Amino acid sequence: MGDAGGLAGAVTDDIDDSPHSDGNLDDVAFIDPLWLSHHRRGEEERCIVVGGRHICRRCVWLWPMSIVALVLSLTVGLWPEELDALMLAMLPAPAAIELLQELRGRLAYDRVRQTVLMVPLAAAIGRGLARYLEDPGDQIFWRMALGYGFVCGYTALRIVQNRRWRAQH
Repeated sequence: MGDAGGLAGAVTDDIDDSPHSDGNLDDVAFIDPLWLSHHRRGEEERCIVVGGRHICRRCVWLWPMSIVALVLSLTVGLWPEELDALMLAMLPAPAAIELLQELRGRLAYDRVRQTVLMVPLAAAIGRGLARYLEDPGDQIFWRMALGYGFVCGYTALRIVQNRRWRAQH
C-alpha cells in the first residue's frame, strides 16, 4: 500500500500483500488463518492453532493470567500494597526487555522464555488494573502504563521505520 508509513502502513501493507486478500479488510477475517493474530506470515511459530486459526501465544497466556491476577489482587491481594510502586515498576521489565531485544534482532524468539516472562508481567498488569478499578486516576498505574507504553511503543515504531528505511536504501 505504497507510502502509508508507520505501524498503520505495516498493517495495511500486510493485508495488500496477503495471497488471500484483494486488499479489502473484510476478506481477511474470513480467509486468512492469521486473523486472530497480530503476527505476519512467517511468524506462525509465535502462535498456537485453534480450529485452524492462529492465535498469538503471548496473548493467549498474558491476558488470562492478567485477569486471574486482577481477581486475586481484588480479593486476597498479590503482595502488600506498599510494595505496589516497586513491583509494578520491576515486574514488567524482563518481558519488555525481551520484546525489544527480539524486535531489534538481538535475541532469537523462544516460546518457553516468552511464556515464563509472561508470569511476572501478568501479575503487574493484573495488580495495575486492580489499582485502576479502585481509582481511575491512580498515579502508580498511570506511571507504569504510560512509561512502559511509551518506551515499548516508541522503540517498536523506530525499529519498523529503520527496517523500512534500510529496505528502501
